[in-house]
Amino acid sequence: MRDDAIAAAIDAYAAIGLRTTLAVMLRDGGNGNGALPGAPTSRRCRAQVSRSPLVSAARRQARERGVVIAFGPSAPHRCSDLMLEKLAASGDDALIHTHLDETAQDADEARRRFGRSSAMHLDRLGLLRQPRAAHTRCM
Repeated sequence: MRDDAIAAAIDAYAAIGLRTTLAVMLRDGGNGNGALPGAPTSRRCRAQVSRSPLVSAARRQARERGVVIAFGPSAPHRCSDLMLEKLAASGDDALIHTHLDETAQDADEARRRFGRSSAMHLDRLGLLRQPRAAHTRCM
């Protein structure tokens, strides 16, 4: 998602008064050659790690307008460990939204690649943490 697309989404949600969380997708292929495991229609993936500062900058503007911005690493098997470790180590209180084993193929790919489940892998990388009360409320 480009910065102008993020701004347009923030504007749209703010204009209609809808409280929402907008997860900006981040992915870098994960397997070193840019391919996206589990996405047969995508041959190569441009690294999107550079979007992290863009997401951080948009968070301030969005919060003032009632929109929460989250980092959105596509799925553990579509992201490099380095990218996921950087998100975990950022010390940022931002939300992180990811897709986790949506299909049996995704779960199998994770076990092949990581030697463990996706959830165990995210925990090893430091991405799992206790939820804060504000983030666990049902609306």
